[in-house]
Amino acid sequence: MANLKWGSKGSQVKSVQQKLNKAGAKPKLNPDGVFGKATYEAVRAFQKARKIGIDGAVGPKTLAELDGGGGSKAKKPPEWPYDEVTPKDLKEAVELFEVNEKTSLDAMAELSNLNHKDAEAVRKKILQVTGALASTFKVYYTAMVALSKSYGEFRKAAKNDPKKAAEIVKAAKPQSQACDKTWKAFEKAGEQLLYQFEESDKIRSKLTGEDMGIGTKWPYPKDLLKTSREVQKLAKDTETKALGLMKTLAKDRGETAQEARTSLMRSAGQLSNRLTAMADAGDAYAKIKARFDKVNFHDPEAAEKAVKEAKAPHDRFVKERDAIKKDARVVVEEIAEVQEQLRRD
Repeated sequence: MANLKWGSKGSQVKSVQQKLNKAGAKPKLNPDGVFGKATYEAVRAFQKARKIGIDGAVGPKTLAELDGGGGSKAKKPPEWPYDEVTPKDLKEAVELFEVNEKTSLDAMAELSNLNHKDAEAVRKKILQVTGALASTFKVYYTAMVALSKSYGEFRKAAKNDPKKAAEIVKAAKPQSQACDKTWKAFEKAGEQLLYQFEESDKIRSKLTGEDMGIGTKWPYPKDLLKTSREVQKLAKDTETKALGLMKTLAKDRGETAQEARTSLMRSAGQLSNRLTAMADAGDAYAKIKARFDKVNFHDPEAAEKAVKEAKAPHDRFVKERDAIKKDARVVVEEIAEVQEQLRRD
């Protein structure tokens, strides 16, 4: 087949127009067999997406892409759908376990010194629960290490090899499931240990007459930060749709199109700013929670202080998270209205 370019006519042009439509040409082409401006721009957009020579003409290479790709759009780099486990997360997990382990050893030593059957019963229970916690943590940490390794490999592959990145995501699914499952078991064992610490303080207070200051309760949701993943995906998907429509509007120099483009740009920018604000609040909250876990049962005043300090970033996080959900819905509605207007025009 000879090269097809602006001005070409016939059944071959019509076939190319149909293939471009199947590949997602926007706006959709009228397969009339005439290679005009609309077909020229659609070919250039397709060539750009497939990263081949951009000349607006359909030669052997472009045609091979249209045929060989089965009419599908260029694949986007895959997203990482699981927790982004980093070396910092691994370190913090170990520190959390070590804090619980040290607290257990201290509590058991103090209970032994009381030389009382009630204290001994609690000591044995703490020993049992600590053993379960250690076993669970070992499995959880192993799963975290595996997922962290996969995440590191994914980040490298996502830039240059989307196919390999997608394979890594698929292979990492059981690792993520293992992390979630073992974390729940670890969290449950931790709650049981916390209960035994409270029982230990009660026994020690009863037998010694001292106020042992039972550990401080953390008043905020345990899974607060996990809710950010769904919101981040919603915001990013909405931004992508808005940017795609903005590119289409940029080709139209009409006043209405430019006003719509400016409005979308402003909305997308606001979503991006809110995402940043939510992330900053989440980081601040996580740092305070980690500090609370380290001082609780050892320094009641510091634990109470951490609870109070966490309120501000907690409230900011929730405020930005909920605002992102609301703003994303508004932007999606705005996109739908603009697209409908373009179809009418």
